[in-house]
Amino acid sequence: MKKRKKRNTLFFALVAILALIVTNALWVKFGTQDAKSEAYTSRTSLSDEKFSVFTPLLCSPEQTITVEAKTDDNGALAYTVRDRNGLTLINPSYIGIRTEECDFSNSLTFVSQTPVRTIDETYTNLSGKRSTVRNYYSETVLTFEKDAFFFDVYFRAYEDGFAYRFGIRTKDGSQTNLTAVAETGTFSLPGQSQITAQLINDVNQKFCYEEEFSTLSVEALSQNSSPYVCFPALAAIANENGKQTGRYLLLSEAELVGSGFYGSVLRVEGHNQFGMHPAPVASQQPVTIAVDFLSPWRFGIYGTPGDLVMSDMAENLAAPPQGDFSWVEPGVTGWMWLSERKKGQRAPDTIRKYIRLASQMGWKYLTLDEGWQPDCKKSGKVYEGYFNWFDDIVQYADSKGVGLIVWVKYEDIDTHEEREAVLRDFAAKGVKGIKADFFDNENQDTVNSMYEIYRI
Repeated sequence: MKKRKKRNTLFFALVAILALIVTNALWVKFGTQDAKSEAYTSRTSLSDEKFSVFTPLLCSPEQTITVEAKTDDNGALAYTVRDRNGLTLINPSYIGIRTEECDFSNSLTFVSQTPVRTIDETYTNLSGKRSTVRNYYSETVLTFEKDAFFFDVYFRAYEDGFAYRFGIRTKDGSQTNLTAVAETGTFSLPGQSQITAQLINDVNQKFCYEEEFSTLSVEALSQNSSPYVCFPALAAIANENGKQTGRYLLLSEAELVGSGFYGSVLRVEGHNQFGMHPAPVASQQPVTIAVDFLSPWRFGIYGTPGDLVMSDMAENLAAPPQGDFSWVEPGVTGWMWLSERKKGQRAPDTIRKYIRLASQMGWKYLTLDEGWQPDCKKSGKVYEGYFNWFDDIVQYADSKGVGLIVWVKYEDIDTHEEREAVLRDFAAKGVKGIKADFFDNENQDTVNSMYEIYRI
């Protein structure tokens, strides 16, 4: 995802908090790139118009993960993933997209494969698990042609997983627009693997990723009444005998915001296969993508539960930051919603108590959740303005060395004009950050709005 330029301390916390609130795709890499090395490995490129058997494309630098690919009899691109011990993580699965102008899900003609390159770089991160992050992977690009277009597929292999994305460009280098019909990518998981994720029945209604997580085998999911699996989806990988291995694969997407695409969920297709599908949307709208186009990354983090928790893959897949982030002040925030709910956000004495707690604990911030603003009866607005005690609370927090982060409902900032007015007013009041909530969908317009919120 792209990084922002404006030096406004209101929004430093948005990047950390919004990424958690609006689900799976909003991964941010804050900081600077320190060092980078590249090693190019010679590998025989796929030379046939169709390669009818699975062919090794690349391994992770230390051979932990191997990705193989082939085109089937219909010219569709398929891939598999396994670990160094031969354990299959992804059974034969597909990559592609159908548009009204061209169908990239079949009849692809192979053009070339780039030499496999190994990247080993570090960068300084101002948020996340660690301040210095290593980005270490192997990468290759397969190029196919179809009609007037090239279809590029980028594969990466990390020691803790794999990732791919696809790109579309015209053969003559011209710019154009395509209307997306359906992404045809799939994840096919080994039999008896267990999936833990949020399940939903309908992608045409509002959805806020606040459902309970369910755990079912891939076979049971094929018979389940909930046909969609939300990202992130955790798979406990079974071996060829159907026995649990103690290894897990966390499936999700990265660099969605700024891609010009929509968010995705997995559609249950049966036979242990899950297909990419647009995430919950408020209304069905044509999806126009600008060519040259790069999709978000589709990735899987692999390993033990500890490996998954400590992985930096989602951040590593994000584009390097652009701009000066020396103004960013990361820190721990207190949060009183679980204990105080809405009533507590409107009680000055309660808020002061938590400000004192944050100060005593050395926490830099306190987050005020839903209810800190007065209700609004205007059409299209939920909350607006401030209680008459709010200025005193800001001053009290300042005196204790605690900054305030405030909750805001997307409905109150869902236009450019509202975002400019509301967020700048928050900043003038002394608010240090926002927690944006209840986007309710991940259609193209909403994801673009997320991008704009980051940029203000």
